[in-house]
Amino acid sequence: MRAAPKSIVGLSLVRVVLQAQRAEDFQALRGLVDVSHLLLCEGGPKAEAVAEELGAQLHTLEDIEQRRRPWSNADMDALTVAFAAILRDEPDITVLPYAASVRLDQLGDLVSRTFRVASPSARLKLQFDDKIRTREAFRSLDLPVIDSERIDQHTTFDRLAHKLGVPFILQQAVSSGGTGTYLVSSADQLIPHLTRNDAGGLIASRRVGRETVNVHGFILEDRVHVSPMSIQLDGIESLTDQPFVYCGNDFSAVRFLDEQIRATVAAMTTTVGEWMRRMGWWGVFGMDYRVDGDRAWPIEVNPRFQGSTWVLADAELAAGITPLAGRQLGIGRQADWLDWHEVIERSQVIEHQLRGQPSDRSADGLMLEVGAVKRRHLLTGGAATLLRNLSDSDERRSVRCPRE
Repeated sequence: MRAAPKSIVGLSLVRVVLQAQRAEDFQALRGLVDVSHLLLCEGGPKAEAVAEELGAQLHTLEDIEQRRRPWSNADMDALTVAFAAILRDEPDITVLPYAASVRLDQLGDLVSRTFRVASPSARLKLQFDDKIRTREAFRSLDLPVIDSERIDQHTTFDRLAHKLGVPFILQQAVSSGGTGTYLVSSADQLIPHLTRNDAGGLIASRRVGRETVNVHGFILEDRVHVSPMSIQLDGIESLTDQPFVYCGNDFSAVRFLDEQIRATVAAMTTTVGEWMRRMGWWGVFGMDYRVDGDRAWPIEVNPRFQGSTWVLADAELAAGITPLAGRQLGIGRQADWLDWHEVIERSQVIEHQLRGQPSDRSADGLMLEVGAVKRRHLLTGGAATLLRNLSDSDERRSVRCPRE
């Protein structure tokens, strides 16, 4: 089992290799550690600028493939394979991955010199990624569990409709970002999934809740810390034609949640974090909940950094607190953690993944991933007007406007 770091003495003398999807995933580490290489999925001017800020050599999958496409944490294996020579030949490095990967673990096992991976094992990650397993764990922990059923070749629409109501949610057991999630209203919509080879890797669930709440947790040696939560944005019509695709997180909207719900979500996250620690997990993780009124249901664990981690890091840095990525490396005072009220005061940010035309509505602090190109913009007011001026799909640049 790969142990969590108690601390890294003289970390500035330890060379770190960062491995992530996006340029900004670990941008918050600038000035905190000595980064020798930045291994990214995406390339372009933003990646080059972040690499320069970090003082790191940049290497990207985008440059190798000579194309732009959406990236996910599943691409961490491809990233390791593409730049194995760097990881293999660089002496005395610590690798901080966005998500644990099998190939990175295998490479670490093969390399004889010091090769530290600042994350738990990929084997554990795969266990926690499985929605079927985690639902079973939630039940064993006496947490509220959404009515659900594992799908097999003998599953019928009538049986699911009777148990779960119509429409119900169908999900791939291992998926993220809303991909592999479907709304099923008829037998015709269910049958194609039943004929697929991965039918046993599907779970059907009752559709509950009005909001999805996302939260970061961090597992320490003696306790679990719960970071500020956010409202997750999914399936925004002006941004995507897919009803469950991840569109971002709104940290400021948490103020509209009932205080008891916030406390309940925090308590359940602590319970799950303690269970994960007993299983061998340490460091950062995330969780999603469905919320309706005064009720909340845990729906999945994200055993990795999350798409909104870097947004949270902006608020942590503004408050003079070590971001979660730094804590994963073993730095930062354990007594210093960010309160959710500070996030609201310091960072009203919405992250969007743009799949269609933006609406005419403005937002206070609108951040966008535009198309498959993944451009990001932090805007304040008049967002739609500014977006209409960013029509060149090949252009990559970030726009930062101070809050008004």
